[in-house]
Amino acid sequence: MRKDTYLSDWLEGKISDQELAQFESKEDIILLKNIKNISAEANVPQITDSEMLQEILQTKKTKLIKYNFNKVIGIAASFAFFMVAFLVFNLTNYQSVLNNSNQAIAFYLPDQSKVILLSNAQADFQKLLWNSNREISLKGNAYFEVKRGEKFTVKTKSGSVNVLGTKFFVQSDQNQFNVTCLEGKVQVKQYNNQQVILTKGAKVSFVGNKKLYFENNKNYTDFSKQQFVFNNVNLAEVINQINFHYNKNISLLNKKDVSFYGNLPMNDFNEALIIIQQTSGLSVLKKSNNQYLLN
Repeated sequence: MRKDTYLSDWLEGKISDQELAQFESKEDIILLKNIKNISAEANVPQITDSEMLQEILQTKKTKLIKYNFNKVIGIAASFAFFMVAFLVFNLTNYQSVLNNSNQAIAFYLPDQSKVILLSNAQADFQKLLWNSNREISLKGNAYFEVKRGEKFTVKTKSGSVNVLGTKFFVQSDQNQFNVTCLEGKVQVKQYNNQQVILTKGAKVSFVGNKKLYFENNKNYTDFSKQQFVFNNVNLAEVINQINFHYNKNISLLNKKDVSFYGNLPMNDFNEALIIIQQTSGLSVLKKSNNQYLLN
């Protein structure tokens, strides 16, 4: 009889009470007998080893499934929270200003830089992140008065303009990309890697891959008086500017090479058309609300 297994042997009836007395005191034997009797009277279900193994595996499996389900729910909830937060941030961060009118409109950026959008122009920027990223996307024509600070960038389809603090005018459409510096200094980059530095009064025009530079530009937009100023400009170019600004279709049939001198309003198409008619000596024929013939 092994000393380390005498209790299990006694419980199974393999050894007698006298043999158990070799290892336990009389008082301990009485206690062990009481425990043995109570255990025998208890209604303990009989279960085989294989059944016990299956029960253990099933219990582990059930707990595992419950744990994974809760984890999935937690991950889904976290994902939903971040998605909602991301959408809310984008809705409040990205701001778009669109000018559908025939007049110029002005608005201020978060740093109080001023933007004047001409007709049919659109500006997009990040409102909440503006101080760390002073970048604005532009479609159409706009005038800028930039407060000094970090780099300020205007991006268009054809190129970009980088400044620190200045006043400048950007014209961007499908055919050309023009930048006029009215105060300070600006860096103009076209996306085919052409670039130029403009100082006050200078203008650069990109038509395709061709670059035209004007040291002392006399043609500009006077935003304080809401008018275009033209000095010795081809009449056909003036008509193109008016068409784009007012979203009209004026066809010039004669005097395409005539130079034009004068100021045209930015907020009154009919007055601008009358001035062109009077200075050029051409007659105007209105074909529809947006179509006109100059002959």
